[in-house]
Amino acid sequence: EADLLLCSILGVVGYSKQDNTFDHLLGWDEIEFLENELQKHYDKYYCLRKKDASQAQAYLVLTAVTVCKDGKSVSSRDKGRRLQYLKAEMKETLSAVSTAIEIEAQYQDWERFEQELNSII
Repeated sequence: EADLLLCSILGVVGYSKQDNTFDHLLGWDEIEFLENELQKHYDKYYCLRKKDASQAQAYLVLTAVTVCKDGKSVSSRDKGRRLQYLKAEMKETLSAVSTAIEIEAQYQDWERFEQELNSII
């Protein structure tokens, strides 16, 4: 799962897992963003993983759906696209966050979705 966390963060600056490339040359601000975000989120994920796999999975999903660059919020459309990617990659292993995923599917309420994930963490 850690690779999905990392790929989700890399995707914010144009990384394609399918092609294993970025869609443009990275600038210093993007490299700095990656350095900070990858370390911060991986450390938090690893600590949670040692404690409880469900918490780590909720953190992974929450981070993957909400991580952004330049303090901008992620659009609902992008959140949906990111969640679909995670569901496809993780298939049946999303049981720890299934309630949150059901909330999003039924109500399309990202705020409730994120609250549910935070309650697991």
